[in-house]
Amino acid sequence: METRRLGRTDLQTSVLSIGGLYTSSLAGGESETRRILQRAVELGVNAIDTAPAYADSEATVGQALQGNDAPLIITTKLGGRPQPFNPRDINALRQSVDESLRLLGRDCIDILMVHEPDRPQQYPWWTSYDPLGGPALELMEELKTAGKIRYQGLAGTTVTEMTSLVESDCFDVVLTAFNYNALFREAKDTVIAAAKEKDLGIVLGSALGQGFLTRRADEEVKAKPVWLSEARREQFLAYYNLLDEAGMTAAELCLRFAVGNPDISTIPIGCKTMEHLEASVAAVEKGPLPVDIVNRLDELAAMLPHRPYEEPMILPFGKSYRGPGIATWAPPCRSANWNFELKRIISRMKKPALVPLVIAVLIQTATAAPQFGRQESASGIKHSFLIAGPTTVLVGEDGQVKWRTRGYARDAFVLKNGNVLASIGNVAKEITRKGEVVWSYKLAPVNKELGTAVRLDNGNTLVVERGVKPRLLEVTKDGKIAVEVPLRPETNNGHMQTRMARKLPNGNYLVPHLLAFKVNEYRPDGTIVHSIKTDLEELGGRQAENWPFTAIRLENGRTLVNLTHGNKTVEFDAEGKVVWRVDNKDVGGRFADPCGGQRLASGNTVICSYAQKNPDRPKLFEVTPDKKVVWEFFHPKARAHEVHVLTTNGKKEGNLK
Repeated sequence: METRRLGRTDLQTSVLSIGGLYTSSLAGGESETRRILQRAVELGVNAIDTAPAYADSEATVGQALQGNDAPLIITTKLGGRPQPFNPRDINALRQSVDESLRLLGRDCIDILMVHEPDRPQQYPWWTSYDPLGGPALELMEELKTAGKIRYQGLAGTTVTEMTSLVESDCFDVVLTAFNYNALFREAKDTVIAAAKEKDLGIVLGSALGQGFLTRRADEEVKAKPVWLSEARREQFLAYYNLLDEAGMTAAELCLRFAVGNPDISTIPIGCKTMEHLEASVAAVEKGPLPVDIVNRLDELAAMLPHRPYEEPMILPFGKSYRGPGIATWAPPCRSANWNFELKRIISRMKKPALVPLVIAVLIQTATAAPQFGRQESASGIKHSFLIAGPTTVLVGEDGQVKWRTRGYARDAFVLKNGNVLASIGNVAKEITRKGEVVWSYKLAPVNKELGTAVRLDNGNTLVVERGVKPRLLEVTKDGKIAVEVPLRPETNNGHMQTRMARKLPNGNYLVPHLLAFKVNEYRPDGTIVHSIKTDLEELGGRQAENWPFTAIRLENGRTLVNLTHGNKTVEFDAEGKVVWRVDNKDVGGRFADPCGGQRLASGNTVICSYAQKNPDRPKLFEVTPDKKVVWEFFHPKARAHEVHVLTTNGKKEGNLK
């Protein structure tokens, strides 16, 4: 099995390890645990994670390992013993470690972690935070000196608190659980990023969500349980659709997603049976997921980038659950209690004459519209634009947010009446500036995804459905299908069938087909009258993965196409010949999966760099016909799937997008 470096330690750990919750009487007990651990060693697993809080796991593991001389990396934890538990009683903590050593049959613990160090209202481990201090840290240093432990770590489930503890630089390893998996990504740019910077080994707990990602609950999700937010509900239904399309088990998909992140050192798995173990090993031996499935999971995760406040940590599918328990105190929300903050600040001021100025500044700050990213242009270009993606926001030329909506938008336009038409999840919606949905069309049950959403001059709305029955539709104001065009994407992979379709002035439809490497022009009866091929040899052939994403018929009859994986934008003439192209060689590497785009009145082209993760590179950029970059938009987290530029320096733009 693949092994990976465990951060700053001198340990190399197998990419899969054994999680201790089910190496206990909660599952098969000592005899089954012995069989599982022996087989795990044979398969290349060299690490076990346990804890006093995991029932009798330490004792079960210790008994199961008797006579097994494999060089295993053993992790256990401080916490939960003795009862009543006091995390500031250093003598009790010392006794707990001695008990762990006895139960495990070890003279030394490889990694000792603080369990749940990130919930100070539950376990007040720390006596100070700057610098971090407390009896647990003192004891760990003592135990290292005595040779009873080798490295020290943290094991928690929050994001902000854990990130702060990681940044203290007092630990060698961090275990983060329930906040990074196929659907949840809160830890990616927080705990995991901080751990990588400090060179901590990263252990990923609950990659399967303790079962809620692997046990199908289709009917329960459709029934809308009270604890499940609508956004999470839509996400899980889309996730189940992806599982059906991918043709693999949920466990395989989740594990292969996790091993695809090279920053993760090891993934503890809870194995109740030998079959669980062998299936998990077989999954990771297949390697990371294909790129198209990873991209699809990224889209699903972006539908709900942060957990709803009332959502349980472990989603309780199949269980009776009616909401949160006893509330705990939290600091007041500053935006909701700025009066309180104002009084606090003024009470501390030593120069009363400055009070009116402070009040004025605070009022201005409290009432000002938030800024969204930044625009840069040496030639003074300013745009107002709608950016569609995980965050769908209307940004003014002043950089302020004029409107925003929740949910992942694949396509979006600002309409003439000021409303926004967007394809969000699997619903096309017209949304007012106040957030009211005044028109909608929902994906047909037979299909998997809804992509395009365009309001036509005749008042109909153009949508495209992908799946078993790929089709382009014109939907009337009252929700009836006025036109249905069957599409021929040349693949059964619903997600990869089509992207942004547009209606042409001649009444035909321009439709990009990714895996066919074609932009087809369809008549309303479904006849293909013209095709533009994007796998031309001069563009790098098929190996360049020039998947057509957005195709725009220009006023001169040419067709502008963004080629997403090929990282280029190409203009084709009526015969399908390349007459203009721009790629990373021309623009200093700014392309990263170009999705949406728009041709401006100036002849310049605005391009979405959807997969751009480098904070020094733009998410949107504007290039001239002679391939000079004249405008850029930067944002640390936004992802641009589509864009609708509304104005340039106060002048209205058209809709060539």
